[in-house]
Amino acid sequence: MDITDAVLKGIENSDLIRWGGIIRDTAGQIVLHVVDAPATGAAAGNAAKSVSVSPGFLGKIVERSTAALKT
Repeated sequence: MDITDAVLKGIENSDLIRWGGIIRDTAGQIVLHVVDAPATGAAAGNAAKSVSVSPGFLGKIVERSTAALKT
């Protein structure tokens, strides 16, 4: 996650609460929507290499998406 030091300290001392992808204060008010930090360097390359999808699978997804859009 890509969060500031102030938000991290707030979570650590229980002034802020992480609720899924949202940071809330103790009153339940949304303070921040968390965004995943992009993978960089070797991590990005390894993530891309670990994904293997067959062309047939992609074709089925395209067909199903097209059919869903037509309805």
